[in-house]
Amino acid sequence: MLVHGNKKGVSGWINYFDGELIGEKMLVQCILEELEANRGRSVGDIMYCPLDGDHLADPVSVRLIIEEVLDEFIFFGKVPEIPKLPRGFKG
Repeated sequence: MLVHGNKKGVSGWINYFDGELIGEKMLVQCILEELEANRGRSVGDIMYCPLDGDHLADPVSVRLIIEEVLDEFIFFGKVPEIPKLPRGFKG
């Protein structure tokens, strides 16, 4: 998954593949800090958490954190779909 995004005036590219996040140093650092802060906890509006709690290893978690951390973002390539909540369910 490739992302172009910005946060607080810093913009750049981020690449996520197979549990690795590389790209614009400040953006990657912000995302990694948020991933670590949420280790073992649910993230996003859908309260998503991988079974082992390791968000960096899970593309859906990484996408949710990117959407939460960055001010603006555009995804490219193979972007994981966010699971849908059952009708009437609130996370």
